[in-house]
Amino acid sequence: MVLVIVLMTSVPYPDLGRCKSEEYFLDPNDKKKKKFASLLSTPEVQLSVIVPSYNEEKRLPIMMDECLGYLESRKASTPEFSYEVIVVDDGSTDKTTEVALEYSVQYGTDKVRVLTFEKNRGKGGAVRLGMFSSRGEHLLFADADGASTFSDYSKLEEKLLSICQSNKVELIFGRF
Repeated sequence: MVLVIVLMTSVPYPDLGRCKSEEYFLDPNDKKKKKFASLLSTPEVQLSVIVPSYNEEKRLPIMMDECLGYLESRKASTPEFSYEVIVVDDGSTDKTTEVALEYSVQYGTDKVRVLTFEKNRGKGGAVRLGMFSSRGEHLLFADADGASTFSDYSKLEEKLLSICQSNKVELIFGRF
């Protein structure tokens, strides 16, 4: 007689290693904490832009002004277009969170949310947790240093849509 015991050690969803405080974002207008969405939920917006940031208080405003300028212009020309920007403060020691929250005040938390880490996890951790906290049908990450220009996003979007419509399996990466 042979007895086989199998212990399942995997789980269907990854452990994000998320602190309890990182499950919420602050709405600076009413000073209340609200729970982030989940990537596993039904998408609520067309595009989520994840911005991993570490000590970017000086460079973040330049990038955010360009990003939100493009997204607001796109929204004005295509009213059904919707978006969110999630700034992920990766444990910064400067005022990155405070700078990002100014954009939440200006644009509202439906469009700009700030995820503040208790400790630094690195760029990969910031992008990953930002993606898992998003509400978008399409996900994009952009560095806080402004290395990418948002005016080129439409080229990337066009290529992605053509691939999806042709049912080809490809990988697209790089700077746009």
